[in-house]
Amino acid sequence: MKKLIFTLAFIGSSAMAQQLPYNPTPVQIVGQGANGKFYIATADPATGALLTGTGFGFLVPQVPQPQSTVLLTGTCNNGRACLVAVDPATGAVLTSGGGGGGSGTVTTVGATGNALFNLTVTNPTTTPLIISSLVSQSANCFFGNFTSTAAAPNCSTTPLFPTGQFAQGTQVSAITSGLNFEYHFQDASGAASITDYSGAGNTGTVTGTIGLTGTLAGGMNVGTGIPTGYVSLPATINTDVTFQVYTCTNGITAAAISGGFIDQVIAGLISATVPSGGTTQAVGMMLAGAQGNNLATNATNVAKYDVAPGAFNNATVTAQSIEAVGGCHLVTWVRNTAPTPDIFYIDGHVSSGYQITGTGTLQQAITGVFAIGTAPYATLATLYKHPYPIYFASGYTRALTAAEVQTNYGVIQKSMEFRGVAAVPSQLYSDAGHQIIAGIDSLTYGFTPATAGWPSYLTVNSGQPVATTGYSIISNMGTVGYQLKQAISECSTRGYTFINPNSPTTVILFGGTNDLNGTATAAAGLPAVSAAITYQRMRRLVQCWKGATPQPRIFVMTMISRGGNSTGNGSVTNDSLKNLYNNLLRQDYAGADGLIDIASFAAFGADGAFNNSLTTACNGGVVCFGGDTVHLTNGGQQTLAGFVSAYLNYVDVANNSTNPKLINSATVTAYTETSADVAINANPGTANMIITLPTSVGIVGTTRYIYNIQAAGATTVTIAAAAGENININSASVACANNTKCTFRSVLGSSQGTTTADSASGAHWEVQ
Repeated sequence: MKKLIFTLAFIGSSAMAQQLPYNPTPVQIVGQGANGKFYIATADPATGALLTGTGFGFLVPQVPQPQSTVLLTGTCNNGRACLVAVDPATGAVLTSGGGGGGSGTVTTVGATGNALFNLTVTNPTTTPLIISSLVSQSANCFFGNFTSTAAAPNCSTTPLFPTGQFAQGTQVSAITSGLNFEYHFQDASGAASITDYSGAGNTGTVTGTIGLTGTLAGGMNVGTGIPTGYVSLPATINTDVTFQVYTCTNGITAAAISGGFIDQVIAGLISATVPSGGTTQAVGMMLAGAQGNNLATNATNVAKYDVAPGAFNNATVTAQSIEAVGGCHLVTWVRNTAPTPDIFYIDGHVSSGYQITGTGTLQQAITGVFAIGTAPYATLATLYKHPYPIYFASGYTRALTAAEVQTNYGVIQKSMEFRGVAAVPSQLYSDAGHQIIAGIDSLTYGFTPATAGWPSYLTVNSGQPVATTGYSIISNMGTVGYQLKQAISECSTRGYTFINPNSPTTVILFGGTNDLNGTATAAAGLPAVSAAITYQRMRRLVQCWKGATPQPRIFVMTMISRGGNSTGNGSVTNDSLKNLYNNLLRQDYAGADGLIDIASFAAFGADGAFNNSLTTACNGGVVCFGGDTVHLTNGGQQTLAGFVSAYLNYVDVANNSTNPKLINSATVTAYTETSADVAINANPGTANMIITLPTSVGIVGTTRYIYNIQAAGATTVTIAAAAGENININSASVACANNTKCTFRSVLGSSQGTTTADSASGAHWEVQ
């Protein structure tokens, strides 16, 4: 127990009250004198008599207080509060009795009650010790008492849930008409039910086990493996039209959710049949990326940030927003009756477009009830879950208007801030290494769980056909089905959050094929566009990334071959559109800092390469393209990573030509350059020397030099091309004369439409 000791003495003929900090609610004190003013009492220094004023007084200042008004107890006669003074001559305790004067022995200071302090007296004499005890949790917190007692609960260990607007004990939603349930998920760990704050009495039922913390921040979670439970909603919710959910989708690591899953935030069964793959036997709201409108495809293609709101009905995606919700967001789902599609809002704003549009879900009858976290399957499986924390959920019996959704978002977001739910979780940044951020679509993400995206192979030289130095910090923000249009809309909100401010950052943008093909109908806002518009979109995306702080380096990549035709572009072949787009990129890199021309590798960029005409062209002697004629195999991803890494190794040291590497024939007579060897001083000495250039493929536009520093002598320096490549159109090697600086530049061949990486296609070295 913390004790506060007070000695009150009034000396002199007058006193002045100090102005205390302002608070809108004043403390109410009883015992007024004339004209409604409070008494001032002082001790007469000559006689010790207690003197009081009778009207001149002072108004009591307003002072800080807790939630409830401070109650002062222990009044004297006439309902006035007593004042106590000590006689400086005798030590006698003098008390006022409403009219002043008087003396006596103090034995008590009145009754205790619902006050901040309890006052007790020890040594009840004319010189007592008056002790003030802290009796409430509010007092302990205010005065910093962290010693727990039965009478004074410990400030640090007793949970505080203030009864303000955004705390546990009150409804948050500003729109109340039709509100059917409102859950805050601040319930204690192990709770069997979830409190409903809507006033409708629709308590949630915990089935199995879910993660609850019982803290002010709160949040529920079904877990990252096989869910062990969910929150069932009453059957009266089955026909609710509007659902609102606040969730944080980067609350767990990518490794914890690998393997693919169907993200079910709120779902209700439509059949008792056991689900299988994309046949969910349920209807509900999901956060998942969609390549097509079939959940069987989406289930195995969900990246960490591939979290665009959508609706599903059994195996069909019936709506899918083009915006993702990486981080913490309020998602609003307004259901409609077929054929009108469902509507989604993110943070109060209606989705700007949809990858997929279909019929609404409101007409679908629910077998049983809706559940939060996963559908209420009898046997839970890894595939069906929302593995991220949910902090708020509510439902309405009617469709909220756009204005109402915006109003609700304002108060719900404030409640999340009050509770300490972080909008963007703190990240642990490394001070070492070079960060690579890669995007934008499934060609980068990796289309199936068995296929890793090429960024994952940048960390080490794990078998790629080009020897490189790896990069330790890799962020893959590829999203299945993404267009450049979507990447632009999320560049600052989603993209910037990937940047590590403590290390150099490089952004590599590999996209456009979905723009050329279209991923939905024109009504959905994502039709196919021309090569020129796709190029302009890439320019806008580059400019957006240049606005990041700290500003990263930005490189763009050429497009690879793709089977089929683009119906939105007059049914011309996708390969012809690829060539138009790549030629535009090669003109000015779309404003980026450089171009990684992977299409210069014929097995990637040649017309018809998707047919795998070079059957052993990719790493491990395997075909480069998968069976869909769009995506690369693992061997293809590794080969692509090798070319990307080679280019990055070069640009990292491109300005290092003033510090050339010395190669001396006394120790080395044959040397194969890495892509990072931008400058070499060759000294043949007493033996002929052969220096082999790195592949020109993938590093088109780069320059390097070799200086034969021998002033005179018969020994030679020969510069050879990489296997299968040429120098100056038709030479396998060239000589670099004594005392000569030989400069080489990687350039494109005359055509990328053939199938061998030589002077007629792909790329080659030319002597400058």
